[in-house]
Amino acid sequence: MKRYLPLSLIAFALVACETNEQPNPAPTVDIPVDAAAETTIIDVFSEDVFLPPTEAGPFRRSVLLRSPFGNLAHTDNLLLDGDMEMSVAQGQTPWRVLGLGGQVSVPVETGGRCRSGLRCIALSAKANAAFGVGVAARNLPLEFWLWAKTPGACSALTVYMFSAMTMNITQFHQVQADNPQPDASGWCRFSALRSASDESIGIYVEAKVTSVQQILIDDAVLRPADASSPTTKGLIAVRPQVHQRIVNRLAPWMRQRWIGPPPPWPQGP
Repeated sequence: MKRYLPLSLIAFALVACETNEQPNPAPTVDIPVDAAAETTIIDVFSEDVFLPPTEAGPFRRSVLLRSPFGNLAHTDNLLLDGDMEMSVAQGQTPWRVLGLGGQVSVPVETGGRCRSGLRCIALSAKANAAFGVGVAARNLPLEFWLWAKTPGACSALTVYMFSAMTMNITQFHQVQADNPQPDASGWCRFSALRSASDESIGIYVEAKVTSVQQILIDDAVLRPADASSPTTKGLIAVRPQVHQRIVNRLAPWMRQRWIGPPPPWPQGP
């Protein structure tokens, strides 16, 4: 059985095909062609070839590509969770955050505000310090750096490196910022070189901010340095009173690391 399409539908289709609603054409240019040559060669740097600029429209957003595992470029990073991706909540996390009354839940920032990965630690007036640990590279000097986004000068954050081999904190030094002011993106880089040591390394940071400010720390790396690097660089001796104050603050957690948490109080009847 043959089926015939009504003439009205055919006429409607022809009219639809002849409408003037066309998308904006891409910019074109007349390219001179040498008739004697078999192949046309286009020199995109020639003044004869010019594509007029097109209007991209107003800026709306930036699209970033991030790894949930953080910065994977340095596979020899000796810090535990150097990129702060696994340090969440409270407990025996790789990085621990301290407040005025002791350990607090790790405050994190997510998304494009961090330097790398999906998470970074957000220090504030109520959670103003953090510390993490890493292993040593036997008989090799160490290179360290950490990034921080400060509300003003880089001096708003103080970074320390120390020996975390025993409960006694030794070889305590302050790490200098590469520049006194943040870079164009608002980040400060703290870096140092340390001589070879077989002891595990601890990193301790303190923020000096107001109640409405915060400092982001992220992308910390501790790795074996090049053998041709200087023995030490970017390390400042710490005054005894500052050393003792930080030792007293870290003492409960250093004790837990080597001895374990204290036994629970006995429950009454």
